[in-house]
Amino acid sequence: MKKEGLNKKGMAAAIAAVMAFSAAALSIGDVYAANPIDLTKTCSLTVEVEAGSQYETDLDQMTIPVDLYKVADVNESGQYTELANFEGIGLDTISDATTADEWLTMAETAFGKLSDTSVPDAEIDITAGTGTVSDLSVGMYLVVPEDTYNTDYSYQYQFAPYLTALPGNDYYNSGDDTWIYDPVVGLKVEREMQYGGLTINKSLLGYNNLTQDGFFVFEIEGEKDGEIYSNVTSIEMTSAGSGSVYVDGIPVGMEVTVTEIYSGGSYESVGETAATAVIVADQIIEAGGLGAEVSFENDYNDKLIPGTGVLNQFHAPTEEGGEWQWTQGGQSESPAAE
Repeated sequence: MKKEGLNKKGMAAAIAAVMAFSAAALSIGDVYAANPIDLTKTCSLTVEVEAGSQYETDLDQMTIPVDLYKVADVNESGQYTELANFEGIGLDTISDATTADEWLTMAETAFGKLSDTSVPDAEIDITAGTGTVSDLSVGMYLVVPEDTYNTDYSYQYQFAPYLTALPGNDYYNSGDDTWIYDPVVGLKVEREMQYGGLTINKSLLGYNNLTQDGFFVFEIEGEKDGEIYSNVTSIEMTSAGSGSVYVDGIPVGMEVTVTEIYSGGSYESVGETAATAVIVADQIIEAGGLGAEVSFENDYNDKLIPGTGVLNQFHAPTEEGGEWQWTQGGQSESPAAE
């Protein structure tokens, strides 16, 4: 079945990187092979996280499902015949001049031919950074890793589908044209930061109607993996009791410090004016986990002093490494009684 959530973002770079890491997986038939392919042999395929990947620690803790679809048969001399439902990929045109972009186009074309009813010929679960499947017949396969979240859902890891030949050869790297029936291919990856929210609770013990509204301002700051978050929000109270505000668009897994930086002249803090929380993914909350919350308490101080506030809002970047966007909100006032 075609996996939900797969996308082609960064596919060109990923395909080129896979080719560079595992040229054996993208053989070019009889152009370099001195010996005929043994059509009676079965193959295995090992897919692994490239050693030294900047995301290796995360990926080693994940289980990444991978589907394999056989798209073509191969003859003894390494020429491919596309299978039903995969005709027109272009495997009949490959040669020593086939470029990375052309391999990319063929992989995209093959991936586009999958449907919700497509059944993989084999499946691999990559755990601890590697996974192997055996008893594969010779031919060309489309390798489709499933986009997968890390353990705390703070990142979604995205993988580009690509083509791999069984058997392959290592001519590009070593000059050796021997057929390899148990190749190892690399798993290239991009990732997308995930965002969650924070609830700020306010408890107002006492209130004086002459002050009209109570206006409380909070600064939220945090840092994670080089991403800086800074924002300001507020809660407006019209009576004693409880109020809250929910702030979203904060990176999951980030520890934020929330500081009450303004409570007007008529209300004073009771207890701490700063608190920390770690942002939790929606998936964990939906499964029964607790979301990120902080709480503050204030009381009326017997004064009638007006208060004002201006909110500056910071919007999360649309991609990892992007810049936070700042906008200024409206002004809110709590005038003193005449």
